[in-house]
Amino acid sequence: MDTQRPGCPIEYLNIQIKGSNEEKRSMPFKRSRYDKRTGFSPNNPRQQLNEATPFIDGSAIYGTSKTWTDCLREFKGGRLKADNPYKKIYEQFPTNNDMALPFVNYPTTKLHMLRPVSRYFKIGNRQGFENPFLLAISVIWFRWHNYIAHNISHSHPEWDDEKIFQAARRKVIAYQQKITMYDFLPRLLKIDENLNTYEIPKYTNEGGSRNVSIYNGYRSDINPAIAQEFQSAAMRFGHTIVPPGIWVRGPKRQSDCNWGFHNISLHDRKYKTRAIRLCNQYWNSQNKLKNMFDSVLRGMASSLASMEDTIMEPDLREFVYGPLEFSRRDLAAIDIQRGRDHGVSDYLTVRKTYCGHMDTLCDYKLKGNKDIVRVHLI
Repeated sequence: MDTQRPGCPIEYLNIQIKGSNEEKRSMPFKRSRYDKRTGFSPNNPRQQLNEATPFIDGSAIYGTSKTWTDCLREFKGGRLKADNPYKKIYEQFPTNNDMALPFVNYPTTKLHMLRPVSRYFKIGNRQGFENPFLLAISVIWFRWHNYIAHNISHSHPEWDDEKIFQAARRKVIAYQQKITMYDFLPRLLKIDENLNTYEIPKYTNEGGSRNVSIYNGYRSDINPAIAQEFQSAAMRFGHTIVPPGIWVRGPKRQSDCNWGFHNISLHDRKYKTRAIRLCNQYWNSQNKLKNMFDSVLRGMASSLASMEDTIMEPDLREFVYGPLEFSRRDLAAIDIQRGRDHGVSDYLTVRKTYCGHMDTLCDYKLKGNKDIVRVHLI
């Protein structure tokens, strides 16, 4: 999903900053691009445009168009183009962006200047260079595609590049769908005291049951678009689980966890630290990742996410990136303003619309208490 590009002409809905010396200052906020056929009346509200895709179709791996995908390809052996094709797959990185693919490109936190997008890798995710951890996921998918393409080319030496690429792409997308729907989502929706997770219904082409749904093929009459309430509000729960950084970890040792170090420069002095801080790495991900990719992955796998609640880490709450004229912003304020920009209703109205009439606001279980507590509307 991608709704970041502003409309033309750009409309501003800046966020006023409250403070004794900053009453006249405001945080820049650009309204989302929308369908020009909408927005004329309350009966025809603005419909913001998703410039990516509502499907789990690997667009963050291969891009959102055939042109973008072709820019990533080597056109040999079904592979995505690597910086050094002679290296082993687990050592490869995508080639540099010599075609000027239009990645999101904010100023780096230290230099406070715009740098060319040619320094980036060629990947499918426009937002993928925001931080090293997001970029690491893109590199993993890149390597996984080339690994699958390598195996397919050996199993079917008679296949040409196009056939190998499309077969590998289908497999990679299937892996992404499986991980999203059957590994990540069940744990997000529910983990009880016995570590049981939410059960996603299974699908089959033959006979159904209580836990098995019948799949009768693609239905063109169902609108697959992402709901405004999800893209403007519900999806942004993820901002609360972002940690302030990760620990760097070396290869496993018998004696300890082998937490590693990395070098940082501060006021012309060099220091060593065990953690990579998120707010110091915005839009400067590539160098850090290339020098210590495996250590970053081990750190990501060993670091805990923040709690899903209403609290954001300072790296997002106060020090998220911004444009040259306002280099540090508040993501919580931006999320709230985005909901206003998109015209999202209040929580109770949305709940009633999607769930029908409810007598209660919510049902939830207190930690350490098995009694169900009902919070009644007053």
